[in-house]
Amino acid sequence: MTSQLMKSTVVKLACTGAGLALLVWLLTQVDTDAVLREVYSVGFIGFAVLLALYFVEFLCDVLSWQLAISKVPMNLQWTVRLFLTRIAGEAYNVITPLAGMGGEPIKALILQQRYKVPYTSAGASLVLAKTMNVFALVIFLGIGFAMMLDDTRISEQLKTFAMLGLIGLSIGIGGFIAVQRLNLASRIASRFGEKRPTLAKRMAAIEAFDAHLTNFYSASLARFAAVLAISFGNWIVGALGIWATMLFINTPIAFTDAWIIEAMAQMVRASTFFIPASIGAQDGAIMLFTAAITGQASSGLAVALLRRAREVLWVLGGLVVSARMLGRWVP
Repeated sequence: MTSQLMKSTVVKLACTGAGLALLVWLLTQVDTDAVLREVYSVGFIGFAVLLALYFVEFLCDVLSWQLAISKVPMNLQWTVRLFLTRIAGEAYNVITPLAGMGGEPIKALILQQRYKVPYTSAGASLVLAKTMNVFALVIFLGIGFAMMLDDTRISEQLKTFAMLGLIGLSIGIGGFIAVQRLNLASRIASRFGEKRPTLAKRMAAIEAFDAHLTNFYSASLARFAAVLAISFGNWIVGALGIWATMLFINTPIAFTDAWIIEAMAQMVRASTFFIPASIGAQDGAIMLFTAAITGQASSGLAVALLRRAREVLWVLGGLVVSARMLGRWVP
């Protein structure tokens, strides 16, 4: 266990170091003074607006997750509970190189310990919410790619890069949904459970987990549509955040341009899951596509840094909430 922990720590540090090095390199490629002027030009009110938009994004995720938990009612009390649970877990999703899954066990643990939601129900809801979120992202990326096709400001190389990323994510989410719809977890466990008694004892939990997934996809079509719609709305609010940031730094762009930038930033973030918070990679994508659209790389980096500042505040808040709800820091 100690050896595994050391290896995990080394990987985290290496990935984080690579991301920070990339971010430092990006800073050397632009006029740093110009970047800082644009960041400061946002002001307190502007930054408060950006935080409010981020709150709306987060609330969309909470509501889509709430709809995915069959045992949880849709009321304000549970929305607040899930909001706090999610902010606690998402802090670890951001800081760990685990494809945005490092905080999911923490969410399940909080739901079970504090609110008595069974692990199978909590775990299934987390998988469903994550699946719908990525499914909605693929749709969002597809629309963004369509917007790019006739945009002469964006090079063919960047369009090819976007197309390959979209294809990769589409295949990935298609396979992930297929695994859930076909109950492959139960089938695999059943096959190997015959030879391994320890696994056979856990069959009931695995079958219950798969049952939650199957019920959501087949028996809860209205919830499925609602979760997908809210998840898609989350990505639209993200694009609105890009548009608002560009407006605050006095480099206004069309909302369609903001959509493209946000889509490409999220595609790169999903592709570089092994880097905590995709630091450096996501910032480079924002800078690259902003430069292609506006001709100002400094504006792109200013947007990326403002997003990081917002994210840091959110993560710090999440760590505090996590420690409060679990009664301890999570190592």
